[in-house]
Amino acid sequence: MSKRFVTLVFAGVSLLRGADAGKCGPGAVTVAPNPALRGAEVRITVPGAPAGAKTGQLKFSGIDKTYDLALDDKGTIAFPVPPDFPLGEYTGIVTIDKHTFAVCEPVTVLPFAGWQPKLLPFDPEATYDSEDVWVKGGRHRIETARLVLRGSGFLKDHPADNRIFVNSQELTVNWAGCAKAPDLSTLASAENQNIDKVEVFGAVRSSERIELCRVPIPANRQMSVVLRQGNQATDAYTFSVYRWSKLPVAVASAVVAIFLALLVLVLVHVLIRHQRQRRFNALKVLFLDPETDTYSLSKFQFYLWTAAALFGYAYLVIGRMLVQGQPWPEVPDNLPAVIAIGTGTAVGSQIATAINGPKGSGGEDPSLADLVTSGGVAAVDRVQMFVWTLFGVAAFCVAALRYGPGTIKILDPVPTSMLYMMGLSSAGYLGGKLARKPGPVITELSITPAEADDTIASAAAPPPPPPPNLTQPIAEAQAVAEKLAANTPDGSAATAVKALLGAIALAGKGTTTADAQAAVTKLAESRTTAELAAQTAAADFSKAGAPADAGRAAEIAQQAASALQDLAASVSSMVSMATAPAAGAGAAPRFTRIVEVRGRNLSSQGTFEIGDAELPFRMLKPDADNHRVPEVVIREPDNPEMGRFIRLSIDPAQLEGPDFKQYKLWFGTTNPKTKLNFIVINPDGQKAEISFTVPPSSAQTAQSPQSGGNA
Repeated sequence: MSKRFVTLVFAGVSLLRGADAGKCGPGAVTVAPNPALRGAEVRITVPGAPAGAKTGQLKFSGIDKTYDLALDDKGTIAFPVPPDFPLGEYTGIVTIDKHTFAVCEPVTVLPFAGWQPKLLPFDPEATYDSEDVWVKGGRHRIETARLVLRGSGFLKDHPADNRIFVNSQELTVNWAGCAKAPDLSTLASAENQNIDKVEVFGAVRSSERIELCRVPIPANRQMSVVLRQGNQATDAYTFSVYRWSKLPVAVASAVVAIFLALLVLVLVHVLIRHQRQRRFNALKVLFLDPETDTYSLSKFQFYLWTAAALFGYAYLVIGRMLVQGQPWPEVPDNLPAVIAIGTGTAVGSQIATAINGPKGSGGEDPSLADLVTSGGVAAVDRVQMFVWTLFGVAAFCVAALRYGPGTIKILDPVPTSMLYMMGLSSAGYLGGKLARKPGPVITELSITPAEADDTIASAAAPPPPPPPNLTQPIAEAQAVAEKLAANTPDGSAATAVKALLGAIALAGKGTTTADAQAAVTKLAESRTTAELAAQTAAADFSKAGAPADAGRAAEIAQQAASALQDLAASVSSMVSMATAPAAGAGAAPRFTRIVEVRGRNLSSQGTFEIGDAELPFRMLKPDADNHRVPEVVIREPDNPEMGRFIRLSIDPAQLEGPDFKQYKLWFGTTNPKTKLNFIVINPDGQKAEISFTVPPSSAQTAQSPQSGGNA
């Protein structure tokens, strides 16, 4: 019987089966039992077999082998199914003495009774591990993965019966096991091997476990796996191979947050480069409070939560879009609320400062202690906000990293109770700023005379001092007067401006030392006139039914009085310095040492220290009422107990032994390389600090703090 003839017969039988499947009537060729088991015997009944025939042949579709048969007297054939017979469903043809008989129904071959293969879902459903395999002499790299199939009904004795399909494509598996796979993991190991494609290796460990290695990873990195045995197929389950594990995604997220932070720093650095005074670097500019020059806790909280939010959302975006291939994820519901709390705290801090004034600037140099102190004093509200900010940010980042980038769906929302704690700590922080008294801030320190006592005493016959140069203070006052005079209404405002103009004219006549000394007394009278006019204008504005321009008049009067105060103070200081006599060697110098402090919230009732030693009030020169107290030259407009300009006058000739000795330690010797700290401590304990030298450089200059304060 030719192969072509058999093929035609099978084709005809298949057509008949399509029309009459399951209709095995009398006289049909049957197989029993059906399904048939490997290694068991089936009986084939051929009712129309020729009489006396003893032998025949059996052929199954898809099987190249032909089986010889022996017939009994009743035309029945006993056929033992080979143990290695391929599983599946077949049509059969029996040939006896050139007569062909088709089996009436398909024959199903099973490995054992009740057989049904089953594939379980992958656990875990994904992996971050992959293996690079080099083929074609090391010229082509293919990324592969390992698969572990778990289930039941896997055939160990005949592993080839386990047909594995990935994304509907059957894998050609070498069942020798992964240990037999050649080393193709590096270029060197693949260069001398003539392998042009990846070969999948595997082993059936048991009826419940199959291990595969070097399975090529598809472009979408997802494998839909099905196991087939004969005509039986399992359910399909998906296994994913992610590009990145948790660590590189976390690093990439941190890089995103750091890059954005650095971008902000670059922009701030560009701003600093265009400024004339470059006192601080970009990082300090971001964290320093501009008025007190100390580290701001509200800014620290805002930046820290912003960085944490950027890190967490970047981790989510990279995981969902680049690792899982999903759309752009939503922002967690209450993450904007976290940012809003930080923003509200920062804005509220500025409002509280505008209402209540700045806090004490503390030490001269910025310090991390600024985050939990106010004016050098520990503040419990700041401590609470600081620790809760650190804890909340750390917990948020740890919560984001609990999930792998391949499994993360969304960031855990910040618990509502945590939002309450953040809100309460921010409210406590802002309440503390409003409850505390304003703290001292020093912006300028001036020492007159600038030289040390030994320098002044060393001049044997000093020339007469030159008249004071009042050009600068006159010019400053003139600029204010010209601005105010153009729009000054009649009344108290005009009186104050007129007093300022008269004082400017009077100071302009001080071309000699004597004239300048005479001007000091008259300037004090003009200052009193301007201050009274300002008080009158303010009182008129506060009355019910005040004219529409009463507010502008009060403001102009106040500005004129302030300008006149500055002019009088500058003239007085310059005249004192010009007329200070030189002290004789070994005796107390015959001049007044004047320390002038400018800033905010400087209390005249506070404590003053120079060089870590207290400056007691008994060392101060008595005033007109014989009181030894600091002179408040300019007071805070909203708090008359505080000053913006305080003058400390020391007459060395009046000092007794211990005080004179301490004075000499401060101002007796020229030492421009040694810095002395000047500290103002207000009654509530808040302090401000600034350093100076004697003399201050080569000439007297204003000293500015290098630190910053508390926000």
